[in-house]
Amino acid sequence: MLAASEARRTSHCHVSIKWFVCALALAGSSGQTLGSPESTFAQSAGIAPKQTRQIRHPAHFFGPAALVYSRARECSDVLKHLFCYCGCDVTQGHESLFDCVTSLEAADSIEAQREVELAWKLHRQGVRLSEIQRQVDEKYAQHYPFARDQESQASKNYMASRRLYEHKNTR
Repeated sequence: MLAASEARRTSHCHVSIKWFVCALALAGSSGQTLGSPESTFAQSAGIAPKQTRQIRHPAHFFGPAALVYSRARECSDVLKHLFCYCGCDVTQGHESLFDCVTSLEAADSIEAQREVELAWKLHRQGVRLSEIQRQVDEKYAQHYPFARDQESQASKNYMASRRLYEHKNTR
């Protein structure tokens, strides 16, 4: 009887250790520390809260996509305030161009890549955010794949915040 009890305890211990090692590996792969609020299983699997998301490392890509992810890292604060006209707001639930470069979306979206390139170029020239927004909107809004009557909440939020930002900066 003692042997059976010992076997169950040993088996349970091995299962617990396996789960702990798996959780530790997942937490380490996402850059989170075990025990931090960000170390839940979903977050360790790559689904981090939006405020903690980081732009994907350019080394994970090649060609134009690698260049875009590299440039996105140089102007990430600007990208958080730009709407992405590739349609990812509807298809992926994205709220900004920043969301495209924290996911794999920008690797496949020529539209997102072009927007990042323009934002990066203008940011390097010292152009104000409101002017970057205006130029990106002017150039890429026409490429938005959905009809305006299908406008997403993200699009509505962006337009409202953009108007607010423009108002603050014209005083």
